[in-house]
Amino acid sequence: MALTREEVASNGLVLIGVDPISSFSDDNNEANTALLLYETVVRAALSVYPWSFARTTIQIFEDATAPLAGFSKSYTIPAQPEAIDLKRVLIADEPITYFRHGNKIMTNAAGDNDELFLDYSFRADEGDWNAAFRLWIEYRLAGHFAAAITRNAEMVVLYLGKDGDAGLAGGMFMLAKAADAKSQSARKVKLNRLTSRHQ
Repeated sequence: MALTREEVASNGLVLIGVDPISSFSDDNNEANTALLLYETVVRAALSVYPWSFARTTIQIFEDATAPLAGFSKSYTIPAQPEAIDLKRVLIADEPITYFRHGNKIMTNAAGDNDELFLDYSFRADEGDWNAAFRLWIEYRLAGHFAAAITRNAEMVVLYLGKDGDAGLAGGMFMLAKAADAKSQSARKVKLNRLTSRHQ
């Protein structure tokens, strides 16, 4: 069952023993804290692994305006779906070197007739998350909420571990990655790269 942002945040709050919220605009400390932390935690989580439900590859087109000095081509990163983390810029399925400047991609690796594709992670809606990913987010939220609301160090360690990526959240992260891997096929390996080195 798909949950709303408020419901996911509420689950994280309940895990540390405080009241859930009905809205991020509720007039209480829990809602204020959830509003401040929720999106940051979610975006960070979406950027640390190439989740299949939050990754896409789309064609990008050369800008009419001149690129920054030192580059021959400039391309605009699409506004939708909003890019959180760029993975690769490709020409004919081959990664190229590039430089990101704001919402622009600059490169010297593209020719006039090359088609460029951008492979990136985006802000996926809560309804698109798998159950294990959602629970991982709730555990991470619980750890951050514990630090901000209850100031309970033991609870922070329970959910996030001593170094911030272990605890219950660390274990659920591994399960979430395994669940996501089952939902996608293996990437195709280009054999010509391998065979050309052994001829």
